[in-house]
Amino acid sequence: MSPTQTIVISLALCSDAFFACVGLTIGGNRLNCAKAVHVGLVFGITTTVMALTGWAGGVIVNQHFATVSPYIPCFLFIAIGGHMIFGAIGSKSRYGRSPITEKNRGPDLWVLVIIAVGASIDAMVTGVSLAIIDDKIVLTVAVIGLTTFFAAVSGTLGGRLIALRLGCGAEIAGGIALTILGLLFLAGHMAI
Repeated sequence: MSPTQTIVISLALCSDAFFACVGLTIGGNRLNCAKAVHVGLVFGITTTVMALTGWAGGVIVNQHFATVSPYIPCFLFIAIGGHMIFGAIGSKSRYGRSPITEKNRGPDLWVLVIIAVGASIDAMVTGVSLAIIDDKIVLTVAVIGLTTFFAAVSGTLGGRLIALRLGCGAEIAGGIALTILGLLFLAGHMAI
């Protein structure tokens, strides 16, 4: 996979974490930098682990379904992208809900982990695709984890302002990017 594709995937995948962290601060919670870094670490590590878990599953799928496995990433990227687009359009109010945190204290670790796992399901599915297209998993997952870390920190620090300005537009853009990437992979395999 090219560096550009890796960056596009990373940016698309981090949008859920970004907006989950925006949601943590939307009710007036202004978390300091140390708490924002804590939140970013939880999201970055969770996303990395989920992508690696998906990759391990993808290796097994690739071994058993070698004839159709080149097409699986195409359809998974298209499905993830579509899910992100329709999820963002269908739940416009989700970015305005109250967080489950005490004011200025931040969420408990278990709450963060649950939210991070929910926000990184797409990374796990992407990990399956990365195994099938035989990508350099360490580099790609490191970029995905770091991008998610910075997105989570940014979302935590600027949550209220960001939610009011961007709304669900960033998640829609991420979904469109993954859908286009899936179509490009499909076109590449159809040409072979």
